[in-house]
Amino acid sequence: MKRKTQEKEIIFWGISYKGYPNLIGTICLWKFSEDRKTAEVGYELLPDYHHQGIMTEALKAVLEFGFNELNLQNVLAFTDRLNINSQLLLLKHNFVLEESETGENNPDNVVFSLKKPF
Repeated sequence: MKRKTQEKEIIFWGISYKGYPNLIGTICLWKFSEDRKTAEVGYELLPDYHHQGIMTEALKAVLEFGFNELNLQNVLAFTDRLNINSQLLLLKHNFVLEESETGENNPDNVVFSLKKPF
């Protein structure tokens, strides 16, 4: 992870409460396309912190950074077909389910995408 961060293959953020040092989750942009116009977002949050709007806030900030600072044109998200909470989070942020796509190594994944808003 350290090497990939240094080589800009992945941009990783820790999630914590303001003023508290303990991480409660992470979020990242990674798997950039060769032209750096598409990336995948990945995230995780400790279960005790689910349903509090924390990941909504983090995802919003990361998407703004990706589209405005990195000039991404598309962000992808892969999640397990049974992870309804993750799917609802993505839909809340205007991601679209790519019904014909599945994860390349995991047929239980569903794929969402979000194009840069203009």
